[in-house]
Amino acid sequence: MIQNTDRRMVWSGAGGLPVERRPQPTDCEHGFVKVEKLQAAPKWTTAVSLLICSQVMIVVVLGSMVFSLLFISYSASSTANYYYPYVAELSNHTMMILRHGDASSASLETVMSQSEELAVTSIPELIDSVNRTSAMVANMQELSRSPVIKLSMG
Repeated sequence: MIQNTDRRMVWSGAGGLPVERRPQPTDCEHGFVKVEKLQAAPKWTTAVSLLICSQVMIVVVLGSMVFSLLFISYSASSTANYYYPYVAELSNHTMMILRHGDASSASLETVMSQSEELAVTSIPELIDSVNRTSAMVANMQELSRSPVIKLSMG
């Protein structure tokens, strides 16, 4: 009696796991074949399903981000080429405004220093002028009290 002891590992299509199978006896072999119940491949669990779904979503999101960045880069490049002369003119005007602002602040600094110098030098003159004006007003009041005009020849 010839017994078939040949064993092979065969990939089952359902779960993707290898299952041990024994070949069926041929006509020349006689004997009893022990039929073993094959274990069913494990079913997909919820955790595995969620893991695969999350990986697929990550790939989709990353792919959409890459393509949107490429599109934005292309459209920004064409827009930049279109608006470049206007942007250059705008930057030139801005630099001119900044130069004029700098010149204006320098001129304002000069005016402030000259007005400070004027105030320092003119205060004594102003006080002297007020004093002379008050003396002149006092003389006019005295003249108005006794309006006598003396004329002398000579």
